[in-house]
Amino acid sequence: ADGSMLQVAVRERAWLGSRRAAQAKAVGYIPAVINMGDGSHRLLELTQRDAEELQRAAGYKAMTTRRLTLSVGPPGSSAGVTGDGKGGDGEAQAEAGDEHELVPVLIQKVDREPWSDRIRNLDMLYAPQGMVITKRVPLRLVGEEDSITLRRGGYIHIVERAVKLTCKVEDLPPYVTIDVSQCRIGQRFLLEDIVKRLPEGVRLATNALPEGTLRAGTVSVALCLGKRRAMAALKA
Repeated sequence: ADGSMLQVAVRERAWLGSRRAAQAKAVGYIPAVINMGDGSHRLLELTQRDAEELQRAAGYKAMTTRRLTLSVGPPGSSAGVTGDGKGGDGEAQAEAGDEHELVPVLIQKVDREPWSDRIRNLDMLYAPQGMVITKRVPLRLVGEEDSITLRRGGYIHIVERAVKLTCKVEDLPPYVTIDVSQCRIGQRFLLEDIVKRLPEGVRLATNALPEGTLRAGTVSVALCLGKRRAMAALKA
C-alpha cells in the first residue's frame, strides 16, 4: 500500500530530441514523460540529483512499484524530493495559490547509462486512485543472517526474481517478502506460498510467471505442474 507517498518536484518541458537532451544533461537535468492513458503524453524534466535521490528513497529495485506524487511546475520552477505527497490520495490537482499541479504516477521504465548506471530517462504512467494495474513486483528475501541452514553451508537458488500482481495502484506493494530464516534443505517456496503473503486486495495475475523452458542442467529445482512452479528453493 502507499503509506507515505514520495513527492518529487518536476517541471514542464517543451523540447524534444537527443541534442536538446544533451544540452539539458549538461546543466544537470534529465527528461521524463508521463503516459496519461488516453493516448496523450506530458513532457517533463527533473534534476539528475533528484532522480538519484528518488532512487535512494524508493529503493533501486522498487522504483517501478512505488507510487509517486509529481509536483509539476512550469518551466524554470524548482525541484526536490520529499517524504510524502501533500495531495491526500495524490489525485491531479492544483493547490490554492500554487502553480504546481499534483499528479500521481508509477514509473514504468528507468533508462540508465550502461557504463555508470546513472539514470538518464524516466517513463511514467498516470496512476489515479482506484486504477487497477498488473505489475511485476520483485521478491525480497529476509532472514538470511538468522538462518542456521545457510550458516551450515546451504545456499538459496532463486528461479524467479519477480512475480506479476494485479491490484489497485494504491495497494501495490514495492516487494513481495519471503522469510528464509527457518528454511530447511530442500524447502521450496511455491506460488501458493506467495499468495499467503500478499496484502488484502492484491492477487496473482493470471500469467503470474513468464512461460519458458529451463535448459537441462542449469538448475536442479524441479518444475511442478500448473501453478506449482518453484519460486525459490534452499539446497545443500
